[in-house]
Amino acid sequence: MAVGLVCALGFCAAPIRAGGPPDCLPGTLVTFPATGAIALYNVPANATELRVELTGGSGGDSIPDLSAVAADVDVSHVGSTVDRAPLALEGQGNRLGGRGVHVVAIFEVAPPLALQVIAGGQGGAGNPGFGAGGGGGSFLFTPAGELYLAAAGGGGAGLSQDGQDGNFSPDGGAGSGPTGGAGGTNGLGGEAGGEKGGNAGGGAGFLGDGGDGIGFVSGFGGHRISSPGDAAGGAGSVSGGDGGFGGGGGGAGPSGGGGGGYSGGGTGLGKEGDGGGAGGTLVAPSGATFVMEPAPIPGAGSVEICVSAEQQGEPAEVPALSPLGLAALAALLALAALARMVALRRRDLEAPR
Repeated sequence: MAVGLVCALGFCAAPIRAGGPPDCLPGTLVTFPATGAIALYNVPANATELRVELTGGSGGDSIPDLSAVAADVDVSHVGSTVDRAPLALEGQGNRLGGRGVHVVAIFEVAPPLALQVIAGGQGGAGNPGFGAGGGGGSFLFTPAGELYLAAAGGGGAGLSQDGQDGNFSPDGGAGSGPTGGAGGTNGLGGEAGGEKGGNAGGGAGFLGDGGDGIGFVSGFGGHRISSPGDAAGGAGSVSGGDGGFGGGGGGAGPSGGGGGGYSGGGTGLGKEGDGGGAGGTLVAPSGATFVMEPAPIPGAGSVEICVSAEQQGEPAEVPALSPLGLAALAALLALAALARMVALRRRDLEAPR
């Protein structure tokens, strides 16, 4: 706790503050990993600014289709999928899901305030030879549906192309291919590709579901984030990868699902094995300071929240003075007061009469 004023003989002094404050006030950091459920964060009563880090989930990777291995290649000695990957023919998998967006933002709050938290899940890989699911976005919003932050999830990988990395803009990205699904805008979900059959599902936006793939063996779109949505990832086809929690679209056929975000990503073209588009990112609070970058490492998303040490009017913590230290400070103040009294008395005696 901060030390108050120390006074003696009418003079007061305050202890010097400690050095530069850390990013978070001590004891206020809360971490939310990707669990597949919506969590709740209650803003502390003394908070005026929050510091929040969100990372959207990555899209799933596509696994090589071992049936595409050349018939005259002996693979009986190969023991794992990783070992077999180089033997797959060109364009038959081993593609990477797009990474989510990492956002660090500082913004003002006014307690009491409850915030719902979603840490985006990573898209599923699916079976060998099938498209992967899109990554789920990470979100911070009120139960009434007021959005504070959305960090995009990455697009799921197709068999011939990687998924798209998360977008720094609010709009979702279009899926790959000439007739890939369009990305969502204004908080809506991404669309499925234009080919009937084998299409993945689009990523969800904050305000709208992702589009379902067309045809019998298609993936499903991610579920919208705000009520009445439940932020679930869309199911993949029978063998496609599921979308990550936070609105990721399900993979299907050879195409990857769209990523979740403020607006959802579109899907890749089914027959070409194209990758899914990524979701969009939004920092909503007025006056917020923030930075964005691709997620440093692929995987599931996360959310970290703390009370910012930079908030106005919050004193930095300093170590408490010992009784001996307080006595020494009081003695110094007393000496200063005595010296001033002597100086005033001398001035009076030397003044002309």
